[in-house]
Amino acid sequence: MKENKQKIKLAILVPLGAALSGILVVSILTSYILHTQNINNETQIRHTEVTQVFEMQLDEHAQLLEGLVSFLQKDENIQDAWLAKDRAALLDYTTPIFEDICSKYDVTHFYFHGLDRVNFLRVHKPEEHSDYIDRFTMNQAVSSGKSAWGIELGTLRTFTLRFVYPWQIDGKLAGYIELGTEIEHIAAVLKKTLGVENCIILNKSYLDRSKWEEGIKMLGRESQWDQFPQFILFSNTLDRLPLAISKYLKGLLSCEEEGHFSEVLELSTNDRHYHGRFLPLIDAGGRDVGDIIVLFDITRAVAELRIFSVVLILCCVVVAGLLFGFFYFYTGKIENRLADFYNKIQAESSRRKQADKKTVSLAKFPSENPNPVLRIAKDGEVLYSNQAGELLLSKWESGIGKTVPEKWCNLIAEAFAAEKGKEEEEEVRDKIFSLVITPVKEAGYANLYARDITEQKQLEADREIYVEREIYKEKLLKVQRYAYIGSMGALVAHQINQPLTKINILLDRAIEQIEEASCSPTALKSTKECLSEAQKAASIIRKFREYVKSSTLESSGNGNVSAIADRIVSVLSEVLRQAKMRISTNGLRDLPEVEINETALEQTFLIITQNAIEAADGRKSHKLDITGKFADGNIELQFADDCCGIAPENLDKIFEPFFSTKDNGMGLGLAIVQQIFISCGVQIRVESQLGKGTTFYVTLPISNSLKS
Repeated sequence: MKENKQKIKLAILVPLGAALSGILVVSILTSYILHTQNINNETQIRHTEVTQVFEMQLDEHAQLLEGLVSFLQKDENIQDAWLAKDRAALLDYTTPIFEDICSKYDVTHFYFHGLDRVNFLRVHKPEEHSDYIDRFTMNQAVSSGKSAWGIELGTLRTFTLRFVYPWQIDGKLAGYIELGTEIEHIAAVLKKTLGVENCIILNKSYLDRSKWEEGIKMLGRESQWDQFPQFILFSNTLDRLPLAISKYLKGLLSCEEEGHFSEVLELSTNDRHYHGRFLPLIDAGGRDVGDIIVLFDITRAVAELRIFSVVLILCCVVVAGLLFGFFYFYTGKIENRLADFYNKIQAESSRRKQADKKTVSLAKFPSENPNPVLRIAKDGEVLYSNQAGELLLSKWESGIGKTVPEKWCNLIAEAFAAEKGKEEEEEVRDKIFSLVITPVKEAGYANLYARDITEQKQLEADREIYVEREIYKEKLLKVQRYAYIGSMGALVAHQINQPLTKINILLDRAIEQIEEASCSPTALKSTKECLSEAQKAASIIRKFREYVKSSTLESSGNGNVSAIADRIVSVLSEVLRQAKMRISTNGLRDLPEVEINETALEQTFLIITQNAIEAADGRKSHKLDITGKFADGNIELQFADDCCGIAPENLDKIFEPFFSTKDNGMGLGLAIVQQIFISCGVQIRVESQLGKGTTFYVTLPISNSLKS
């Protein structure tokens, strides 16, 4: 049996351990994937914000350039110098203006173009002029006769936001004024506004190396033309370009390479972690001339993910360990029960073998056998019977030379057909016999050996009654525990709900005050998130209270008072014996059914009876009288004990939740009784004298069928 016990434990614990390990791994992987997905979603949202801010910055700078041009084109000194085609005078007058708008508004390019699209003056580089201007913004302004703007590469291949304005003097088109600003400073705006690092790269296929290096030199920066095969790094807000981006750019063939816009780069530098996304740079001609690589700092999210993973692993390991330990202990108890059951079967088998041997031995001396022994022919005729067998023959209304009842004729025939013995039970008066039919084929008759199994059957019946009583007791106690938990949960939920309601109101006021004061959007957002979480908590408490309310005992159904009282006395019989308490019931059997759920009524009997038992001191005998009678069309029950009684100052508190005079009492029993009776429309009151005893009066409505 010990080997079998080990097999049972292994058969349960090995699959359980494998299942718990699988659940642990799946939980960790799922949590990691969800957390990573959350980081990616946040990165995508930030990427959209960067795109919107970048486009908004371009639009704002274009409007700024339009305003500056609108001011310049009205200046009479500039008009006179232009009409006179006096380049020197135009330069002298516009140079201070250019220096002023350059320092204030980051304007880096200032042009005057003729109607033939030939540059007349570059204020920012006056030594270069008289070249033909063939740019998208210039072409659009000439063809439409309206101002045009966009980002594009200039003659020196610097990347610039350009605004071209058709200049009219005295109602006639006189030429074109163009202002431009390098977009590099927009990268700094993105970093300052959204807190994102970024790099601007340009496609070399749209650049001329010599002119690019000349333009970069004009801006006072060092050219790094050979750093990447297909791209040139135009700007970078980081002190040093991350190695992961360098490797990626060295392997990327062109800006048009499919899929790189949606790709997320994961990189680390200086103990910081970033997600990199690409924002395409489209010039005024619709060409993809480069990208803005936006780097989102996810260092905090990565740290939180690591901490969360460690905590999750520890929690899963602890839970798995507790479950494994519980099942190890539980399977041990099952093994012990199986061992006890196995030993009982072995003992019963041994007893049966001894009884069979005794029967065979007694069969040698039928006349001396105290149990019935009969010999019956194959056709059912009784050939022999000892004195004890007369008891069976009397019931069968048979005798020597007569036929036994048809049932036994059939059983004897079946035994001969099967060529083996049969066993059948027969009840005679107040005894139960086990009859073994043993066919003797050669002689053509069968011997019937009977043995008295009355005591054995009584023991089996008592065992079944005991098992049923234990099952009922466990069920009753389980219902009581659920009622305790429900009441406690409802009270706690009610206590929590009040401060939560106040928190919700205060947060609503706080949001209104923040909006009126125009405070930081971050503070408003955080306060709204707090309000949302508080509302979620209130919703959970509300749902819990509804669940507790829906889980309470229903009042529908009828209950038999007498049957319930008998069951409770049976369940508590051992406890009553130890407490030296006797329960008497009077008048309950004559009472009709009451209109209350039977489980609710059982709880009432159990709780009041338990309170009386706990009030007994166990040193001398006590009694609890349960009586019932009709009163004003209802049934009135009285539970009267002669124990210690209740102090007058505590009499009004006994139905309050959590009030108890016992050291280890929870104070929920009578509160649950009152809750049950309120929901069922039942009245309860109590009278008590300290030192003499307590009486509970319960008024129950009778069944509607009996009323009608």
